Amino acid sequence: MVPSTGSALPSKRIRPTGLSKVPANVDFAPAFAPLAARGAVAVVNVAPTGRLASAAVAVATSEPATALAARLADPRSWRAFPGWRHIQPMPPSATSPATVIVEDAIPFVDFDATWRAEPAPRARWWTAVEGAARGAWFGWEVAPSARPTEAVLAMSPRLTATGSIPRRFVEAEPLLEHGLTLALAFVDAVSSTHGGEP
Repeated sequence: MVPSTGSALPSKRIRPTGLSKVPANVDFAPAFAPLAARGAVAVVNVAPTGRLASAAVAVATSEPATALAARLADPRSWRAFPGWRHIQPMPPSATSPATVIVEDAIPFVDFDATWRAEPAPRARWWTAVEGAARGAWFGWEVAPSARPTEAVLAMSPRLTATGSIPRRFVEAEPLLEHGLTLALAFVDAVSSTHGGEP
């Protein structure tokens, strides 16, 4: 774990620009490049209070960067997130950005939410605007020139808001918030980048 003032991951400097909660200096240090080339590298950003700020997972894939970035920008790719049963994109209008309604099929927690897209050019960043985990967010960055392609999923899922079980777990052991979020980010990142077309 690293403080939210800085973090390190594999070879390219990627600046998650979607939300101010994500540190702007998430560096993918060359020392981590061999690990990223073989699979995944992760970082947990910790707020000054010790609570979770965010988790980010970088994964390597053979899919071309342009195709991967386009696929991850499509909410249909969220079907790869375990337990996200129903994904209903709602088109943007003149007065509101694109939104997506998600219904989950996960027992004991509530990930049902309405997600709103961040404005362009941050087309792969989303914030929950309705639902138990309102205020949760996630976003993708894809390194355009890395070989193999590197994709980063950053998130703050507000797990303690999704139900009494995760809330009690975190109350009993606060570091479970970090560990559970990291596990969720890892599973979502790997399943999305290695899951094929939406």
